[in-house]
Amino acid sequence: MNRRDLLRGTAAALGGAGTAAVGLRSWSDTTAAQAALSLSVAGDKVTLGTDESVRAVWLDCSVEWAYELPSGVSPQTVIVELAAGSGDQLEVVAAAESPNLFASADGSESFESDLLAAGVVSAAALDGDGLSVTVEARLRVENADGEVLARDSAADSATVTANRETLNPVDYGEVGGSGELRIEIE
Repeated sequence: MNRRDLLRGTAAALGGAGTAAVGLRSWSDTTAAQAALSLSVAGDKVTLGTDESVRAVWLDCSVEWAYELPSGVSPQTVIVELAAGSGDQLEVVAAAESPNLFASADGSESFESDLLAAGVVSAAALDGDGLSVTVEARLRVENADGEVLARDSAADSATVTANRETLNPVDYGEVGGSGELRIEIE
């Protein structure tokens, strides 16, 4: 089994249990490195009571990654970033950097970030049909000079919705009393 098949097998294994595997990218530069990254994100929907409000929108994500470099190439750092946004512009909301001197490696990083506090989403945008949030995981392997030896990214979108509880005014109002009609004459 060659290294490319081994890496694809690793990506497929990481892609199990509801996680979508992302295709490998083979870079045509002098290092011809391979990298694999997988990502699947689920949305959420809540109904707010009359006195409730959205306090946070948490992105809780576990990113699995793998890379394989040709022999003789010396990596130094693995950088995994998590970016999110509701449009074309994604902002990095979490990152992890770790030293790695091996030509072939895999691993995982866990991230948790409040997208509301980070300014990536607003509570008002969650109303109605909700807000589609794109989450992108990015992998970069660099050498000691900061040169990128391998990179890959994977993205997925999910919708978050926070609708106010529908109130039927008839269920909450009461009116009554007593009275009389009186005719007055001159």
